[in-house]
Amino acid sequence: MTDGDTMISGNAKTELLAAINLYFEASAFIRNEQDDQTDDLLQIDDDKDHYETEFQEDLIKIEQSINETMPVTIGEIETDIETLWYIMMEPDSGSQHLASWWVITDEFNTLKHSGSQFHSSCIDFSHGCYGEIVTYEKSDDLLTVLAVSSDGTSITYTGTLTADESAIVSGTYIATYYDYNGKNTVTGNFSGSKEYSDTRVEDNTLTVNAGEIFNDPIDIRSYLPELATDPYTHDILIVSESSFPDRTFSGILPDKWPTKGDVYIDKVRVWGEYDGLSLHIQMSGISPWHIKEMYVNTPVERLIFEKPFNVYNDYANRELWFSTYTQDLAQGNYEFVVIDNWDNKYTLDKHYTFNYFQPIDTSQIFPGSSVNTTTPTFSWPDVPSYKPAVPKYELHIRTIFDPFIGYKTIHYLTLAGTNYIIPDGILQNNKYYKWWLYIKDHSNVDIANNFDTLISNVLYIGDASDFKITNAIIRSEQSLSYTRTIIDLDTVGWSEDIAISNSGPINNLMLNRDVPYASQRAYTIIPNSIPDGIYNFIMEKAGQTISYSVAYSFQSIPVAQGLTVTSKHDNDYIYTTMPQFIWQPVSKTGVSLYTNIQIFEYISDNLIYESPVSLKTQATIPANILKANNAYRYRVMVYDSPTNAQNVSVTDFQVFYIKITDPALMLTIPTSANEKDGMLAQKCAVYLNTVPVKDVVITFTSMDTSEIKVPATLTIPKGQMSATFSIQVIDDDELDNDQTVSINATAIGWEPGSASITVIDDDEDWKSIDL
Repeated sequence: MTDGDTMISGNAKTELLAAINLYFEASAFIRNEQDDQTDDLLQIDDDKDHYETEFQEDLIKIEQSINETMPVTIGEIETDIETLWYIMMEPDSGSQHLASWWVITDEFNTLKHSGSQFHSSCIDFSHGCYGEIVTYEKSDDLLTVLAVSSDGTSITYTGTLTADESAIVSGTYIATYYDYNGKNTVTGNFSGSKEYSDTRVEDNTLTVNAGEIFNDPIDIRSYLPELATDPYTHDILIVSESSFPDRTFSGILPDKWPTKGDVYIDKVRVWGEYDGLSLHIQMSGISPWHIKEMYVNTPVERLIFEKPFNVYNDYANRELWFSTYTQDLAQGNYEFVVIDNWDNKYTLDKHYTFNYFQPIDTSQIFPGSSVNTTTPTFSWPDVPSYKPAVPKYELHIRTIFDPFIGYKTIHYLTLAGTNYIIPDGILQNNKYYKWWLYIKDHSNVDIANNFDTLISNVLYIGDASDFKITNAIIRSEQSLSYTRTIIDLDTVGWSEDIAISNSGPINNLMLNRDVPYASQRAYTIIPNSIPDGIYNFIMEKAGQTISYSVAYSFQSIPVAQGLTVTSKHDNDYIYTTMPQFIWQPVSKTGVSLYTNIQIFEYISDNLIYESPVSLKTQATIPANILKANNAYRYRVMVYDSPTNAQNVSVTDFQVFYIKITDPALMLTIPTSANEKDGMLAQKCAVYLNTVPVKDVVITFTSMDTSEIKVPATLTIPKGQMSATFSIQVIDDDELDNDQTVSINATAIGWEPGSASITVIDDDEDWKSIDL
């Protein structure tokens, strides 16, 4: 820095360069010693040698910055890859098929077993168990995986990987489990396919500029504009005395934003259910992948949210929640604690009082399994002997599972009464829906202490006595790592005695029944492409036979490339609820290709938004679709037809988190001033924590105008995030000692800011003596 004439930073830079040189000399001396170093005061541990090498590289870059007057970047970018495998197993006896999945994490280039996830719905030897991958080894093309579930079940998988490592073939497994008969063993065959690989990047770099000098005051935000939107900027970035007498930098960031404007636990829930207690945390301002630890201090124990966290989206407002469960129904205070990856700690308390819901006769809940109207009436009896006397109910309706896009919530509301007519335009004829009815003890679900499910059911809109296949789709789905074929039948009149078969290039395809949503849809997923030809599907029931034919032709579809989203940073954060997605044009000779983008909830198959299928290679998400402080998954689809595609390609899923803090103000003013200082010209500043889309009018208030006078208002133009202003110190000629005065700043739509200044009294205590 200079004061305009005299260089004052030269000596500091000289000393810093000398210190770097001395470090290298000392390190070289220690490394070159020939005697036994074990008794030396200083030695370099061979195991830590790479750390010192990295440190030396950083010092060289800082030295380069000083000598060449240029910014340099130190640190490194690390990559974390998470891969999901879906496994189909067949036991050594019986016809039941078992399913499991693995999540394997390469944590910053080192395979992480602890914390990798295993889930199994194994009918013979476990019941929906979660656990960890203990061993994950590859030798040539042979893969061995040992999974240990939470109930003690252990399963060893051994299989051969395909050349591209996208599938497992020729797999065998052996499982050990315990029951009242003692130790049991189940063996069988399995096959597996890689569903997706999710790559996350952690940027551990820091850009420093030790060499540049300035002859005039600078605005830090203008000099380093990336700081204006950096979500991790909480502390003063530059701690220094200005080299200009009576002047300060106009753009130094404030030391800390209000807690509400950054990361915090927004809401917690403690819900008593008929068989236990569910606990829920809603975080604001931080993505799920940046949370290190969660737990609740209950009245009787510390209850830990096990990793990987159980994450879900609230149906009412699509907030992202974390949940866990306990069978303990202890009443009292529950302290929720969240710790992020930087060891910041957040807490919030909730008091719980148990109140049991009485059971009701579910046969009195309507409608039944089908209605012939798109505006049906839902009704149910009052919950008997329940206090308070007027319980609240929640009705949730969504589509049944679709193997192409998953689920979609279409209606959700809270009711005080016991009946409700569905408005027109929500339900469609000849469609099936899944619906739930919940009960709670308060209209505000976050305040509710007790929450339970009364019923869940499937509803068909139309004549359920019909017996037909309404539609059949065959579609190949291609990605960079796999190709699979999905066959999906929409049916009416399903019952347990129905049989579905097919003829064609491949006969007797197994069609999975999406239990408990089997009422409408039958589908199968084949882990490769299928031959071209005409496929005839046959549905039989009590002598009735219905058929439906589809002509299918396979063709390869290129995968979209260059997918980007506006405002996305390396940490997968974006700062708008209306982002624009852009991808490169996709082409294939002789074929017209169409694209769209699909956005899903972060941890479920619930589709939030898909853009129209078209020739466009970009999409801007409309308002009121995405929600601030929520995480999502997204991908781009490529189709060979805009309406009846038989072949599509998909990009790997990517994730993003929308981080939008509550608008807030912050003041910075001198901590003290003398009464004789008078006007403190442009020594105060007001900051905004987000870029305003229109002019912001700030109103100032001095809590003691006899000591400090402030301007009435100040306008920060749209697009700017700070402004300076002056205050006047009043010399009152009164002996009133030092006075501390608060200055407040307010603006419509922004959280207020305040700061204090101590006015030092310079008046002397004169005493007269009569002579």
